Amino acid sequence: MSELKKSDFHFSLGTRKVLLYYFGYSVLFLIFHLATISFVSFFHFLLDHDMSVIENWLYRNAWEMILISKALAGFIIVKSLQLNNYFVKNLFFILKSDTWKPTRSAIVFILFIAVLFYALIHQFGGEIVGGNKSIDFVYISFLGSILFYFIDFIVINILVRNLLLSSKRKYFLLTLALTFIFMLFTKATLPYISKFYIFLILHFFTLLILLFTNKMNIINPILYSIFIIGPLSALYGLDLVWDNAHALYSYKESLPIAGIIGVWFIGLIYYYKFNKRS
Repeated sequence: MSELKKSDFHFSLGTRKVLLYYFGYSVLFLIFHLATISFVSFFHFLLDHDMSVIENWLYRNAWEMILISKALAGFIIVKSLQLNNYFVKNLFFILKSDTWKPTRSAIVFILFIAVLFYALIHQFGGEIVGGNKSIDFVYISFLGSILFYFIDFIVINILVRNLLLSSKRKYFLLTLALTFIFMLFTKATLPYISKFYIFLILHFFTLLILLFTNKMNIINPILYSIFIIGPLSALYGLDLVWDNAHALYSYKESLPIAGIIGVWFIGLIYYYKFNKRS
């Protein structure tokens, strides 16, 4: 019995491979992002642009550079996985074979988060006021915020579907380890986002929960991304890059962090228990 309990804290070979590949992906993301910024800045200097011009360009195009870096890192990691496995289930296979019907528990969870988040920030005295009406920035914020998490989700999904994981009981430990790596390299790449750490953890953790509870259902995390991640960034000004500078609405007070964590915790508990029974 003691040996069994001790082994519960050890990752299987497949789990270690998932962590190793994802760590490699995160390192590549950091390298590509730094290289992209350096490359762009170098050409601006060649054109004799002022520092303010360079900073403004980097600010306006920050989301594009981040997403390109993540996409390149993900492409290389998936290709390296294919070199070691001739029968890799790629993204096309996953999209074609997965279920595209959302589960009832996921729908209720998403509605619960959307409604309770809006009610919570009003309950604690915050005021939502009109912000910048530049619709182009809103679109970029909406799509960029979704892809920031979803590219990682796709990479992890491909890894999990191709690498043997021996025990479902260890999915929670794997989720914690992946979240730690995600937070570590996000902080290294985007050091100015400390204000939104809580949402980095909640969004990433939730996507992994949706993945590990229904590995053959791709629509649940897609709906969460579209109806929770995107709107919180573009509508409420919780953008990782631009803050509330280009949001349709701006939340002026400090967010009730304890209440937000409580809302997500209750929602995830409901989702997990209801999904387990169904």
